[in-house]
Amino acid sequence: MVSRTERRMSVWRGRRESLRGWGREEEEAEEGVSSHGFRLKLANTYRLEPLQPFIPHLLQRRAQELLLGAFGDMQYQRDTCRQVACTVAGQLLALAKEQVFDRYRYVVQVSVGQKQNQGLKMASRALWDPEKDNFITVSYENTHLFAVGTVFALYMD
Repeated sequence: MVSRTERRMSVWRGRRESLRGWGREEEEAEEGVSSHGFRLKLANTYRLEPLQPFIPHLLQRRAQELLLGAFGDMQYQRDTCRQVACTVAGQLLALAKEQVFDRYRYVVQVSVGQKQNQGLKMASRALWDPEKDNFITVSYENTHLFAVGTVFALYMD
């Protein structure tokens, strides 16, 4: 019977000595990352549909409360609003990741603008699967500014 070390040596035969990383194989196999930062390839599960599909209404109310709490009665100032928008985007991403939607990747976009008696229409386009992918959009406005937050949930096979 071939030992574990001999199998590994046969895989690395003919490769550079610096790539071998002798002595750390067991630790690396448990962690899933090699000593050089490369991820180890895992076996495919051949699952093409999510176990739990993304359900937008679970996030909608909490995301709306998040925008309301972050922007409140704030007046529009470019630098302040930029920082708050980045913070809100991170919080929306964390909120989406709290839910247990297996194999979903999230894209979060938060736009903030000053209200100056103008109209605004926002649109986004993407190539996606309408059966598995979904999104939520929340908006907030006060007398000085408007904010629109969008979370796209994309299923990754």
